[in-house]
Amino acid sequence: MRVSSFIILVLLLSSLAAFIAQLLIDFSTVNIATSCLALLTALVISSYIKRTDAIQTDPLSTFAIFGFAVTTQVGALLFQSLAWTSLSEGLRQPIETFATLFVYLIVALVAHSFFRMLTSDKTAKPSMMSALLERARLYEVPPSGALWMMGWFGVLAIFFGRGDAVGSKVWDGFRFLIYTPFLIPVYLNLIGKSYANASREFFFLAAWFSLLVMFGMLLGTRAIIFTGFMIIGLIYLLAGLRNNAFLKSNQIFKFSVFFVLILPLVGPASDLATAIQITRQSNDRSIEHTLDVAQKPYLLEKYRATEVTNAQYGAYDEAYISNPIFKRFVETKFHDNALYFSSKLSDGGKEALAEKTSDLLFGILPQPFLDFLKIDVDKLTLRSSMGDYLANFSSGIPLGGYRTGSMFAQGQALIGPFFIVTYFMICMALFYLMSLLSNKSNSVVTLSPPGLLLIWSFFISGITAESLHQMTAFLARNLMQSLLIYLLLFWLFRLFTKPVVLNKPVI
Repeated sequence: MRVSSFIILVLLLSSLAAFIAQLLIDFSTVNIATSCLALLTALVISSYIKRTDAIQTDPLSTFAIFGFAVTTQVGALLFQSLAWTSLSEGLRQPIETFATLFVYLIVALVAHSFFRMLTSDKTAKPSMMSALLERARLYEVPPSGALWMMGWFGVLAIFFGRGDAVGSKVWDGFRFLIYTPFLIPVYLNLIGKSYANASREFFFLAAWFSLLVMFGMLLGTRAIIFTGFMIIGLIYLLAGLRNNAFLKSNQIFKFSVFFVLILPLVGPASDLATAIQITRQSNDRSIEHTLDVAQKPYLLEKYRATEVTNAQYGAYDEAYISNPIFKRFVETKFHDNALYFSSKLSDGGKEALAEKTSDLLFGILPQPFLDFLKIDVDKLTLRSSMGDYLANFSSGIPLGGYRTGSMFAQGQALIGPFFIVTYFMICMALFYLMSLLSNKSNSVVTLSPPGLLLIWSFFISGITAESLHQMTAFLARNLMQSLLIYLLLFWLFRLFTKPVVLNKPVI
C-alpha cells in the first residue's frame, strides 16, 4: 500500500468508526442525519484526493479544501465520538449547519476542478506573477540562520504590533515570522546534514519553544504555544498525502512510536490551555500563576463546568468540543452560531448588516486614503467581529467579546442563495493566489517557504473566513504583504548567510 492511500484509508476507517459510535451514542433523527453528512464529507474529500492528481499539481489549494472538510465536519465527527458525545449536541441547528457546509464544500471542489482545468497546460509559460516570484527567489530554501533571524522579527512583532498606530499595524505584519524556526527540522529531514547541524538546531528549537510557551502564558494566547507544532505536523501530513511510494514497515513503526509518545502529552497540554483561559480573565497573568492553576484540577473542572452551564442557559456560547486542544481543529460551532443568528435577522437587521458590511469593506483601506477619498468611515466604530454584529442585529446581544462569525452566514444574509456564485468566484481567486506559493517550473511541484509557514492558516481557514471583509483583505492585501515581508528579509539575511545548495527539489 502506498503512503497516500494509507492516510486516506485511516481517515475513512476512523470516520466510519466514529459514525458507528454516533449511532450508539444518540440514535435520534437529527444526530443520524448530521452524522451521515459528516461521513459523506469524509468520503467526498477522500475520493477527490485519491482519484485526481490535485494534491500533486495544486497542493496548497487542495490541502486548504481538505482542511475545510476536516475543521468543519469530519473533525467534529471524530472528536465528538472520541468524547462519546452526540455530534449534534451543543449546536443550535445541526442539520442546517452541516448541510450548508457540505454545499459550500461541493462548490469549492467544483471551482477547484474548473481552476485546474484552466491551468492544466504544462507547456504554457508561467504567469508573469509566478515568473516574477521565481526571479525573486521565493521558492529557494532559506538557510537555517536566515530562518532564525526572521523568527526574532516575529518576536518583535508580538510586542510592537499591538495597538492602532500605523507603526503597530506595520509590525503586526511580521507576526507570522515567529514560526520560521519550525521549518528547520522539516528541511533537515528532507535535505540532510548538509543543511545544518541537527543537534545544535534541535537544542535551540527547544529553547525557542520554551520562549513561546512563556509568551503564550504572559499574553494569554494559546495559539502562540501550539501553532509551531501544528505547522510541522501539517507539513508532514501534506507530504504524506503527496507520497506515492510504497509504505514500509519501519514507517508504520515510527508513526506508532510517535503516537504512543504524543498521546500522554494531550492531557497536560489541555490543562495548560485551560489554565491560560482562566488566567486571561484575571489580573495576574504571570507564568507562576498560570502554572499553579494548571496543577489544580478542581479549578480546571470548575471552569469547564461553567462553560457547560453557559452553553445551556446563556444567550450566546461557543462550547462544543470539550478538549481545548482538539477544539482548535474544529470550527463547526462558529459557523453554527453565525448561521443561526443570520437566519433570525429581520429586514431592518439585514439593512443594518449591509451598511456595516460596506463600512467594514471600506475600513480595509488606510485612513489617509479614506480621508483623501472623503469616505466617512470611522474605524474606531469597527472594532467588533462579524459574530458580534450578527448576534446583535438579530437578537440584541450586546457587542463585544469578538465572537467568531462566518462569511457564509454573512453572505447568505446579504444576497441569499446567490452567494454560492460569489463564493465560486472567491474560490477561484484564492486558488490562484495559493498557486503562486508553489513552484511549478520543475517536474515535481514544490512549496515555497511562505507556503509552508502559512499552512496552518490555509488548513484552518484557507477557503473560508470570519467575514467577507476579512476575506477581501486577504485577497487584496494580506497574502501579498506577507510575501513582500518575507522576501525583503530573505534578501537582507542572504547577505550574511550561505545559500543552500540542493541536488533535488524538496517538498
